[in-house]
Amino acid sequence: MIVGQQGGSGAAVWRLHVCRPEWGAGWYGQDPVLTGLPTLREFADMHGTRPGQEFLIGSDGRVVSAVNAFLASPRMTSRSAGTRDKYGRGLCVWLGYLDAVGQSWSQAGEAGVDGFKFWRMTDAANPSRVAGSSVLDNLSAINAFYEWAQPRYAVANPVARRHLQSRRAGARSESFGATPARGPPPGREVAGSGRVRRLA
Repeated sequence: MIVGQQGGSGAAVWRLHVCRPEWGAGWYGQDPVLTGLPTLREFADMHGTRPGQEFLIGSDGRVVSAVNAFLASPRMTSRSAGTRDKYGRGLCVWLGYLDAVGQSWSQAGEAGVDGFKFWRMTDAANPSRVAGSSVLDNLSAINAFYEWAQPRYAVANPVARRHLQSRRAGARSESFGATPARGPPPGREVAGSGRVRRLA
């Protein structure tokens, strides 16, 4: 069964779902078309899906198996339910943005992330702009996914990190750039700038 949802592009809305096989539909066993097929619980067990596991499906029925494998990975299943939900919703918004600008998750680059940040925080065409803290949450989810996907799918992580010098001698930290953008960075085209109206 499906619990929860999140927005996406105008063409396909990406939704966050949670596997709840124990919530099986009462009519499932009586449907003659479904007779002989596994129950939802049996189907989930056959495919290694655990109750409570998050997964994404587009409103057009598409899935990104790499994203769902990430959500099912030990890296994510060991996280709190709140973190899993936040990362799942952040990936919903990211996939919706990529759909809206006609870009594949596996081909996304820094320009795509710049366009995403611009659209989320600054683009006047977006009636649902958000603060930098929301974008930072999204970037954390996107970065975690690409760090996990990099060795498995030979993709580059499009999320740039800034190296910050700490006040302590020799200490360095990394941060995501989640400050409002006034437009595309000089000399760089932002993927989809001006074409995205509303995703979430």
